[in-house]
Amino acid sequence: MPEKLIPAALVVALFLLWELVVVAFAMPEFILPPPSQVFAAIWEWRVPILDNAGRTLYTTVVGFGLAILAGLFLGVILGSSGAIYRAVYPVLIGFNS
Repeated sequence: MPEKLIPAALVVALFLLWELVVVAFAMPEFILPPPSQVFAAIWEWRVPILDNAGRTLYTTVVGFGLAILAGLFLGVILGSSGAIYRAVYPVLIGFNS
C-alpha cells in the first residue's frame, strides 16, 4: 500500500470498527449512532448544514479581519508613543493572562 494511503485506510478502518462496535454491543442510537446513520443524516440535512457553515465562515472571516485591523491600529499607536505604550501595556498583559 502506498504510504500516502495509510492515513485514509486508518480512517476507513476506524469507521468500520465504530460501525461494528455499535452493532455488536447493540448500542442505542441516541447514545452512539453508527457512522452510516451519521453520514445519512449529514446528507439529509446538507442544505441547512452548508447554509449555517457559510454563515459561520463569514462571521469568522469578518471577526478575524476586524481583529487584524484592531491589532494593527493598536500596534502602530503603541509603537509611536512611549507614553501610550507605558499606559496601555500593563492592561494588555492583564488581558493576555
